[in-house]
Amino acid sequence: MLAIPAIDLSGGRAVRLVGPEVREYGNPWTWAEKFLGARRVHVVDIDAALGRGNNWELLMKLVRWFTGRGVEVQVGGGLRTAELAVKVMEAGGIPIVGTLAFKDRGALAKLLDRGPVIVSVDSLQGRVRVRGWREDTGLSVEEALEDFTSMGVKQFLLTGISRDGSLSGIDESLTHLPALFRADLIYAGGVSSLEDLMKLRDLGFWGAVVGRAIYETSLLQELIKRRWDL
Repeated sequence: MLAIPAIDLSGGRAVRLVGPEVREYGNPWTWAEKFLGARRVHVVDIDAALGRGNNWELLMKLVRWFTGRGVEVQVGGGLRTAELAVKVMEAGGIPIVGTLAFKDRGALAKLLDRGPVIVSVDSLQGRVRVRGWREDTGLSVEEALEDFTSMGVKQFLLTGISRDGSLSGIDESLTHLPALFRADLIYAGGVSSLEDLMKLRDLGFWGAVVGRAIYETSLLQELIKRRWDL
């Protein structure tokens, strides 16, 4: 299983959302250098996701910088048009689409014809939410995964909304999903330790996004020793 370090962007800085608080961790390029040994990184424009501006120029520079050094980049946050997702693809990144996927299946199908796409399935109490977690789709996580796998989606980002940024451990309501679906499932939300990552690996997740724990605990050094692969 891959451990995938996250760089969330707001106001040109590396941040994490901790509940309503935006916690800043400084220059994103400093962290980019630390994450160079990873096989894949996770870069998200928080401002775009929340509809309060964007960090598009910086985001695209990071995508090109990582891909130019052989590191895959999955890119999310406000990719609500096919045009933006295509620009990410053209820069070498893998777009993460949530709202777009749920609102416009035709656009998603066209993107899948162009290359790899990750569909974001953000869960709160088993229900999928979009538009920066503000809108309930009316679908369960299982319904969404079944629907999109039938369309040919091969990779999903599953986020436990209530755990995201909390360092409180993994969302148990999502742990049964790798046994049900033949797709690459990437977990996100609450990862706090190497033990959490080992559990996700043993459950059959393809990857796990690690955010706050990378910035605030010794987990970064552990993952560098393991070359980000569990």
